[in-house]
Amino acid sequence: MRIIRWLIYTVLVGALPILVRILVYLISNHLPNAVCFSPVDIVFFGLTLNISNINEVSSLKNQKVKKGEVDVISNYKDTFSGLSTLLIILLAIPLGALYLGELTDQTIINQTTAFIGAIALGVLSLVFSSIVMYNVLKLQKYGNN
Repeated sequence: MRIIRWLIYTVLVGALPILVRILVYLISNHLPNAVCFSPVDIVFFGLTLNISNINEVSSLKNQKVKKGEVDVISNYKDTFSGLSTLLIILLAIPLGALYLGELTDQTIINQTTAFIGAIALGVLSLVFSSIVMYNVLKLQKYGNN
């Protein structure tokens, strides 16, 4: 059930800018300056997923561990939170460059490169977020035993 909620509330909501832009593009009869996909939308998708990762990992309860045992949940929380933060930083860099390019009408980075990079980071974020959710569910079962 938690996976279904994650798919609806995180993945689908994170993909809303992409879906809305496609819908508007289709409705607009393909206006000359209209674009069907924007790297900014894909970057926001990745940002949404990684912020959700941090939230999910933070919700894990630390289990009391016996002296000498490794605190598995604490290690996962630190690792996944750190990697999500790194991905957020990596997503923020092209986002800033894309915004600056829009504001100044100068292309700071090649649009094709930005698009490919945004797609790669978005897919990486989706895969990483799936891994985080799988491990969160596994750790919750581990904590309940």
